[in-house]
Amino acid sequence: MDIRRTVNEPTRSAGPYSRFQMRALAVTSAVLSVVIIVWGLILAAQGDSRGGKAVAIGVAVVLVLVVAIPYGVRKGRL
Repeated sequence: MDIRRTVNEPTRSAGPYSRFQMRALAVTSAVLSVVIIVWGLILAAQGDSRGGKAVAIGVAVVLVLVVAIPYGVRKGRL
């Protein structure tokens, strides 16, 4: 009896979502946070008070991703 795992067999359960879906969510979140930061910087350069708030939101999302992505990789979900 061969007990070796196949290439496509997951080593751990990722819950109701596949690894592809989880990775797509992480990449989408990262791209959108960069867009929000750039948009906020443009608004701030034009003197709009909403620019600083947008930059703060973008930075907060980046900080969450910096913690969440390595955690997901360690847990076998990404």
